[in-house]
Amino acid sequence: MSDVNNNHSVSSKEDEVVIIPNDHTLPYKNEEKIVYPTMYEEHFDSLLIPYDMIHKRTKQLAHAIAKHYNYNITSSSFSNGNNNGNNNQEPLVIICILKGSTPFYSLLTSELSLLSIPYIIEFIRVKSYEGNLSSGKVNMENSMIPKSINGRHVVIVEDIVDTGRTLQNFLPKLVHNDNNLVPKSVEVCTLLTKRLDSDNDSNNNSSSNADNNQHHQQQKSVEGKVIPIFVGFSIPDKFVVGFGLDFNEMYRDLRDIWVLGSKGIEMGGYADC
Repeated sequence: MSDVNNNHSVSSKEDEVVIIPNDHTLPYKNEEKIVYPTMYEEHFDSLLIPYDMIHKRTKQLAHAIAKHYNYNITSSSFSNGNNNGNNNQEPLVIICILKGSTPFYSLLTSELSLLSIPYIIEFIRVKSYEGNLSSGKVNMENSMIPKSINGRHVVIVEDIVDTGRTLQNFLPKLVHNDNNLVPKSVEVCTLLTKRLDSDNDSNNNSSSNADNNQHHQQQKSVEGKVIPIFVGFSIPDKFVVGFGLDFNEMYRDLRDIWVLGSKGIEMGGYADC
């Protein structure tokens, strides 16, 4: 695992999660690259991860996925797409968990395309949040399991893994389906994981996010919980928005990831969505 360095850049190996420290904050008021709608003024406590960091880390994740599935990446992949040296030419099935994962999914698949990795695009809508709390229930608005998973390696793309209950309830529905569709394997790629405050200090109750969160570990499962093997950032136990992450459908449009402040919570999101 690697920490964020002082110049806010990602300094990690492709298979190492980037740790965002608990006290990490970034200035944003005077930075030209940091933009957001004026209606969001004073809605945030701090900037957590700027887009440039997200983009760089996503590139690393694309390389990690290529390595894991035995795609032989050569320099020709970046120049003209001729990657005849690949050990693997089978397409991956990349499933986007709507809605929050959409920006990350788009960026990740674009980076996979630059590496000449073949893939099939699929979307499934799963909802587990009510406001800023994880409900523990998994509602699949489109329960149709894509036929493309049969006999192929599947990568589930998530925006954030915290309690782990969404994946814990969703993956059995995907793997043990009524259509006898059997994937070769199923792995999870998530932009963020959250660290439980209780993992670091059982007496620390200062979190602004009331749900329980799952610390990242490099293994498939712990006590029945699903753990992603491809992880972008491990973040503190704070309620974050932006880059697809929302609070009642608000803030998905931000290109950076922010810690939501009290004014943002008071707004309550979009009640009509």
